[in-house]
Amino acid sequence: MAEPRTLPRVQTRPPGRGPTPEALVSWTVGALLAVTVVVPLTAVVRSAGAAAGPAAGAPLIRSFLHSLLLAGSVAVLGSGLALCTALTAQSLAPRGRHLLDVLVCAAAVVPPGAVAAGVLAAAGNAGWLHLPLTRSPVHGFAGMTCAMLLAFLPLAHLINRAALRTLDPRTLEGARMSGAGPGRVLLHVVLPHLAPAVALGATVLLVTSMSDPAIPAVLRGLTPNIAHLALDTTTGWGEDAVAARASLLVALPALLLLPVLARSGSRLSAAWAPGARSPRLELPAGATKVWVLLPTALHSLASAALVATILLGALHTARDPHPGRVLGDAVGAVTSTLGLSGLACLLCLPLATGTVWATRSPRRRGPRPSHLVLAFLVLPGTTVGIAFSLALRVPHSLGPVRVPALVGGAAPSGGAIGIVLMLMTVALPMLHLGIGALWDAVPRGVVDSARDAGAGTARLLFVVLLPSTGLLVGALAAVALGRCLVSVVPLAYVTSPDTALVASRVLDLTDHSRTPEVFLLAVLTASVAALMLTLAQTALGRVLPRLGGGPRT
Repeated sequence: MAEPRTLPRVQTRPPGRGPTPEALVSWTVGALLAVTVVVPLTAVVRSAGAAAGPAAGAPLIRSFLHSLLLAGSVAVLGSGLALCTALTAQSLAPRGRHLLDVLVCAAAVVPPGAVAAGVLAAAGNAGWLHLPLTRSPVHGFAGMTCAMLLAFLPLAHLINRAALRTLDPRTLEGARMSGAGPGRVLLHVVLPHLAPAVALGATVLLVTSMSDPAIPAVLRGLTPNIAHLALDTTTGWGEDAVAARASLLVALPALLLLPVLARSGSRLSAAWAPGARSPRLELPAGATKVWVLLPTALHSLASAALVATILLGALHTARDPHPGRVLGDAVGAVTSTLGLSGLACLLCLPLATGTVWATRSPRRRGPRPSHLVLAFLVLPGTTVGIAFSLALRVPHSLGPVRVPALVGGAAPSGGAIGIVLMLMTVALPMLHLGIGALWDAVPRGVVDSARDAGAGTARLLFVVLLPSTGLLVGALAAVALGRCLVSVVPLAYVTSPDTALVASRVLDLTDHSRTPEVFLLAVLTASVAALMLTLAQTALGRVLPRLGGGPRT
């Protein structure tokens, strides 16, 4: 078997006096973690122990149990459906794979609140898919489940597709040459290889569904939901104790599933790691093929119907008495979110590069910077947002340091600093995982030649790594920027409804039943996010072949 092409640990100078660069990187990440998570969580624990109103008792527990059932249903159904879509994509020709990926992942570039509004517009009592003489079940458990499957399934689908790209084609060929048919290959080779990815996808679906307040804000009906209750108590009621307890309950499933995330976290970066062209699978004939293709076809049709509903609904804004004002508000929200997200990504790029370098350094002491970064990935955005809002909405003293308010209109720059910090918690884990995969992708021979020529760590970084993968780093930043653009949590908890951001604007418009404006904002947001993803895909196609990985399909 060929030797894996991984970059060896970087060589650094002998330790001297003063803190090492690796320690400085760890301290920087630790400071960001302390400001955005640790100190706010301390305030949450304090608030959770305070006296609270009646909403903090049985209603809170009932909301948690309903939300846990909803998130568990989405995780189970979504992991099975994502397995079907990934296997179907892998059985198609490259062009068919790309088309199916676009259909499955179409909702990934749309804010979740707009997805819920699209489901309501299509299948509600006045929707074009509604059957006459029947009552639409779209409000409540069924509607929220369908909307969450459409909105969050792309996460699990991409994890499974990345895992299939790491499947060695020689293993499949060996199984076929030994006489194994498509059914045995699928059962004994493909599914065992995919099992960790499916478990990781289910975990991500559970945590994401549990902490999303946007879809329940539109479709919950009479079904209680803890994320929406937390949003109401944080931004409206002023019940800090209820919000604090809700944030801790939302984090409970993520903490219980922490071992799954810790063991499978490397698979999140597999999509960026170069490898051979992913093998094409042959699905077994008969009932198995039907059970794989039928769910894929149904989801693809539902996704296409959602896209059509949003596009047609956006055209209705032309009937508004002031269409120019509506378009201007939507463009302003997208532009503002894009600017703040871009600033967050620019701040995270050098920090993520430093954490990858410090993690691989033999001089590292103390906690691994990668563990500090992945803490942002593990904690639900609802917990982080509520904690940050409760702790930093008013000035307070942290020892000898006077910390100003970072949330609300009284904060400096209208709360922009707090918003950028929250966006950094979204972008930093993505950039860290991606840059780590790119670092390991540089061929060993290139690195050894540079070291033999006397290249140090800095020269290796700027002369070898960045020229080889610089375009991919920019593509990775584009993906992180697109993700920040459509993220609802933790932004929803640190902004007011009148803030000119996509997340808060969608929540405000859906709350006032201004559905055409929601769809217009969704179209603009999806256009920008899709452009970011297209640039990333173009960079992948140009750079990965130079690293020996070949085109990715």
